[in-house]
Amino acid sequence: MQQVIHLDNRKLIEKEELLLDDKQGNIWDISDIAGDISYKTSRIGKPSSLEFTLIKGSIFQNRKFSYENGYVVRYSHGKEGIFYGYVFSVDSSKDESVKIKAYDQTRYLTANQTYQFVNATAADVIKRIAADFQLKTGELKQPKYVIPRMLFDNKKLMDMICEALDRTLIYGGKNYIFYDDFGRLTLRDVEEMPYGFVIGDHSLLTDYSYTRSIDEQTYNKIKLYRDNKDTGKRETFVHQDSGSIRRWGLLFCTKKRTMV
Repeated sequence: MQQVIHLDNRKLIEKEELLLDDKQGNIWDISDIAGDISYKTSRIGKPSSLEFTLIKGSIFQNRKFSYENGYVVRYSHGKEGIFYGYVFSVDSSKDESVKIKAYDQTRYLTANQTYQFVNATAADVIKRIAADFQLKTGELKQPKYVIPRMLFDNKKLMDMICEALDRTLIYGGKNYIFYDDFGRLTLRDVEEMPYGFVIGDHSLLTDYSYTRSIDEQTYNKIKLYRDNKDTGKRETFVHQDSGSIRRWGLLFCTKKRTMV
């Protein structure tokens, strides 16, 4: 059963909370002094970010208050956690404003490493990488499809995970979403993620923009290939969606497989 949130009733609107943890035992509530808050997220392959502005040296600030790279940022709406991440940049100038930008845990997956995975699911890949890089995990839905073998030489960790998810979709027929859920790396079946709210006619929503596009990162025929060193031949694997090809035309993507 879906829960209806009546945004037109101000008594039901819970306060947004922005906290800054300095990792020294102090957690600062900066909800009332932060401005220009901007939260951005991506479908896959990029970390979500939170940007906001502070006024340095405000008369309301405690002298112990500070902001440094590595501090923990928590942004929530009522009891719902929206963003949990770490400060990666502090931008200040001669004026009094300070711009702070934080990323979630997946920012650490931009590092390069060499890995070999044998008979592993996409969840197994995430677990191993998370353990090696000391990242926190939450719910990791275990796909039924087991990837026989993958070898990555000096590749980005996020690209490895995306490759595992691509193969799970192509050969296992299931689509999974990988993201940071308020400080925990999470993998969920897209079919098990229904919307939990409805915006009604009497809400505070006055305008919106909605775009349906097949212009970027949309393909209905995918070809993967690899050069087999043992046989000296090139092996190809092709998957296509004939229904969307009839509707949209052929949107083709080809990639070289990193598995040997």
